[in-house]
Amino acid sequence: MEKVRYKEGMGGIYIHYPFCIQKCEYCDFYSEGIGKGTSSLDRDLFSAYRKELRQRKGTKNLSIDSIFIGGGTPSKANSDLWGELLQFVRGEFNVTQDCEVTLEMNPEDLGTENLELLSKLGVNRLSVGVQSTKSSALEFLGRYYDEEKYQNILEILQRSPIKNQSIDLMYGIPSLSLEDFWTDLEKFASSNLNHMSVYALTLEKGTSYSRKVSSNQKPAPKEEEQLEVLKKLPSVLTKHGFVWYEVSNYSRNQISRHNMKYWTFAPYLGIGPGAHSFWEGERLAAPRSTNAYLRNPGLGKKDSISPFLEICLGLFRLLLPFEPLGFFCAYTIPEDFVLSVFERWASKGLCHWDGQTFQWKETAILILDDLILELASQEKALP
Repeated sequence: MEKVRYKEGMGGIYIHYPFCIQKCEYCDFYSEGIGKGTSSLDRDLFSAYRKELRQRKGTKNLSIDSIFIGGGTPSKANSDLWGELLQFVRGEFNVTQDCEVTLEMNPEDLGTENLELLSKLGVNRLSVGVQSTKSSALEFLGRYYDEEKYQNILEILQRSPIKNQSIDLMYGIPSLSLEDFWTDLEKFASSNLNHMSVYALTLEKGTSYSRKVSSNQKPAPKEEEQLEVLKKLPSVLTKHGFVWYEVSNYSRNQISRHNMKYWTFAPYLGIGPGAHSFWEGERLAAPRSTNAYLRNPGLGKKDSISPFLEICLGLFRLLLPFEPLGFFCAYTIPEDFVLSVFERWASKGLCHWDGQTFQWKETAILILDDLILELASQEKALP
């Protein structure tokens, strides 16, 4: 994979669909469980999307090379609605010919006819939220579970005309044995998937799961087990041809172009209730309420930005080689504030640093959060 460098002129669009069958207990994204049917608000919601896209289009005329439709469960909405919206986006923005268009799906929405339609409508990448194929783990997470669809995920994906496919798996779930996790991982890693996101279960403030752990209704994530998995995971996936390119992400040949925007401090326009943006130099967080969003699409809370912190907390999650000084210089951040840190890390065998290219070594991975915070602490010394 190519070295990561700072570049200008490209942006992305994120569209947040808030509805799902049932809200997962660990999820801290804004979403509303509404059962199996479609939402009566869908037409109004898609109209609001178009209104917000028009009013927040901006003046820089960036080329859009990634569109990510997330949620919630966006595959729950009628596919034609997404097709109409994608056509609208292409009419309003300078969308590149090779634009990556990702749709998040849950296994229960996978179907040959639906995938063929989505492909014709312009979706060219799928991100399937599997987490686990074990019913006990899914029940613990509070996820809806369609046994037939879960057991046939790979068979359906192999027939799909959309060949750029990613799945999410989760480890450290108290009701999931290590043996069952590794069985799932081997099953998916041995397939034709070209991307996998493999996450540790975490406690997120304000979630149902967090409250239940606090009140001793449910056990906390298995942290010792998570550490054991993290030590072994890269070598297992490397044997299957995957490259570990970000803390929780592995790719055979196609990294997530859109998610790279988050990690490289690139501009993206976030649309919909609960969506976040970094657009035209501003961070904006939309209200976590569908009704509030429908009343005022585009309204949100502006957050302060520290380019130095943003670069530290995003860019240094990457395990690919990258040129950090280009990112710091783009925001007139003096490079001498980070050079001594890089040199100290290199002397300890934690990274490769030759004055231009930086890359973490495996020895740094288990203490990566601490190292990133060490770098971020240099902000207080900035002029």
